[in-house]
Amino acid sequence: YDIKTTGVKSLNKYMPTIPSVPMSYLLTLALIALASFQLDAYKFSRHLNQPTQCNAAYCSRGILGQRLRFFMSTDSSVVPIPGKPRVNNVDKAAYVAYLSVCIPGEATQKAMTAACDVFNEEVKKKGYTVPGFRPGVNLPRPYLYQIFGEDKVKLFCANLLAGDIQAECEKTGLMFVGRGRILAFNEEQFAPGKPHVVDVACDLWPTITYSGKGYKGLAVTVSTGPVDSAKIDAVKKSITERYKVLKPTPLGYSAAMGDVVVADMKGFERAPDGSRGGPLPAIASGDQVEIPLEKGKFMDSLIEGLVGCQVGDSRSIAITFPIKPSGPGAAMSGKQAIFEVEVLGLKTKTLPSWDDELAGRIREGMTLQELDEEVRKAVEGEGGTSENIRNEKLAAALLEIASIDQIPASLMEE
Repeated sequence: YDIKTTGVKSLNKYMPTIPSVPMSYLLTLALIALASFQLDAYKFSRHLNQPTQCNAAYCSRGILGQRLRFFMSTDSSVVPIPGKPRVNNVDKAAYVAYLSVCIPGEATQKAMTAACDVFNEEVKKKGYTVPGFRPGVNLPRPYLYQIFGEDKVKLFCANLLAGDIQAECEKTGLMFVGRGRILAFNEEQFAPGKPHVVDVACDLWPTITYSGKGYKGLAVTVSTGPVDSAKIDAVKKSITERYKVLKPTPLGYSAAMGDVVVADMKGFERAPDGSRGGPLPAIASGDQVEIPLEKGKFMDSLIEGLVGCQVGDSRSIAITFPIKPSGPGAAMSGKQAIFEVEVLGLKTKTLPSWDDELAGRIREGMTLQELDEEVRKAVEGEGGTSENIRNEKLAAALLEIASIDQIPASLMEE
């Protein structure tokens, strides 16, 4: 056959226009003719809105598979453009949608520019030299194609365009699970600065069916146990601590346990002979630091060293940081240090009474009864004795009447 008389115009972009065609191309045309029977079945099944096995998943392997998929899944009357993706097929049995999306030219140009920057950095890193170019100069794209391969550079653009591809998929209005998978990037057609079509497969949320009357009117019985009074007392103490009242002390007052010391602190390493060494990181020092003289609120040795201090005192206190293998403070774990502390002020602490006045300070108009109810709900929620148990009971009841044919792998991964 002459390529011009076959009627398969889409092949023109895959092969040169010549008066005679090699045997390999004739075999390709023969396979396409055989595929036309499946294409008719595919179009008929779409007319009936029924799933068919003649979809892109069967033709996604290899160059020939990509060509055949073009004929099997493309509706020539709808051409994907930026902002208007094309849904080629929806496999309802597998909950997969096969799409063709078009990436805007601005995005393809931006991706290629970024890709060239990355590959130029690789050229510099490996010390490649190109005649006619000074070392360290960015090479034009054709030279990068020669060094790394055109397909490799273009496929790197596919990674950079992942967000743009997903954004185009979302414009179908379908509900996707996770991100789509690129079936064919069509890198041989990729041209920076021009719109580019990519074939994608996206998993869809499965359909849930319910037996009987469904979930409407579903009821469960939840029984709650007694509320933990110790936890309620702990929450109340935490609230009163948050709304404590601090009062300045008269001149000559000596700090006692329970008071608050306001001081400037500077931390230094402690040498083996006990002398002051280099400064500690800024995180271990500070100005106008409020130090509560209470066990467990600060380093015990520092608190003990400040008991009895007065405003204007300067104290040098040796401490050993607690052992913390990980997390905040791990960098100072077990280190010996000296803190130079200058006492700026002393305050006494008074905890408010648990009454309507405290409730009004927490939220304007709140009553003590409302505050007690919120504390009780907070403790119940923490212990899983009300809403959590209710939700677990409802979930178990829903599972009794719900069924799902198949769960997409991407949903299981998430």
